[in-house]
Amino acid sequence: MISRLASANPLAQEEIAINSPMTPHRPFEETPSRRAETNVIALKDVGDGSAYTVDLVIDGILLPIHVDTGSSQLWVAHRSCQTCVTAGMTYVDVDLPEGCTGDEKIEYAAGTISGCLVNTSVSLSEYTLEDYAVLVATQVSEEIATNGGMYSGTLGLADDNLTNSGGPTVISALYKQGQINSPEVGFYLAEKNGNDTESKMVLGDASSMSHAPDKDPIVLSRALQEDGIYVVDLANVIVGEKSIATDQVAVLDTGSIGIGMPSSISQDIFKDIYGETKDEDGGKKVSCRSPNLNTTSVVSVFGNKQFGVMYDDLISMPDDDGMCWALVGTYQGVDHSDKKWVLGDAFLQNVYHTVNLETGEVKLYELD
Repeated sequence: MISRLASANPLAQEEIAINSPMTPHRPFEETPSRRAETNVIALKDVGDGSAYTVDLVIDGILLPIHVDTGSSQLWVAHRSCQTCVTAGMTYVDVDLPEGCTGDEKIEYAAGTISGCLVNTSVSLSEYTLEDYAVLVATQVSEEIATNGGMYSGTLGLADDNLTNSGGPTVISALYKQGQINSPEVGFYLAEKNGNDTESKMVLGDASSMSHAPDKDPIVLSRALQEDGIYVVDLANVIVGEKSIATDQVAVLDTGSIGIGMPSSISQDIFKDIYGETKDEDGGKKVSCRSPNLNTTSVVSVFGNKQFGVMYDDLISMPDDDGMCWALVGTYQGVDHSDKKWVLGDAFLQNVYHTVNLETGEVKLYELD
């Protein structure tokens, strides 16, 4: 969750947070049916496919946690966080360290959280970490709280060097302990308007996933070593039949909704994709039907392979006025912003992809 779309911020614009009653902390009662038998872990689509969550058990409490390859730290709502409680987040009630004043902070594009590091137990499916450093949030910003009905924290899956604790991420810790056989994680994200297939996260040996057999993926090395996130070379971006940018880089980020393009790209691109647009509340309202005959609106070229995104994936679900929000926008606050794209769920729903937490390598597979 690294980029702010200056002209497309659907998490705020769509007001997709679910209005739910206050959710107290819930002890987790394990049953055999809840135990995973494989390294394939179900993800839940929330907010009409605008975010994906996984169930974690933290300090004995079951919580829905946002999966984010654009950050590294695991944080979770704490009982003392009044904004979390009011927003309907499930929370933990672990004892805070003496002198906790909320000095540990994470600044996302979509808001901020602050709290303290607490060592406790973390379980993901059949895998468990004891005495793991979790950032328990004692305060979250309004933007984060808006989504409190959807998730109660974030599982960061980027580089270990980006954690507040200075230690490994959850997945990296599992690998270092030998609980999984590879630092690779795979993602199949079901489309918000599509079929009834389930979104999945694959831990270790992710290239053996059923969406990737007998296929030659595009293998991409980390393009900017200092970033610690999944930045890869992007050869070309095509809208319609027109190349609009070459020799770019792209961040692959499950924590972002749409596609963020550099501010140097002409604003005429919005008309090429969406036809007529209407500026509203910092975003763009557009038709819910493609104005063009072509079914593929944006094509990203990695290496020698093209990956297309259709119009339906570049818009939100219809709003009350019958219009949709554009999920393509320019962004603010990202380094190398003259050539860096952010490819979030709108793109990632159209591929099966894996990330390597140690090397930063990314593999992209075409879907059947």
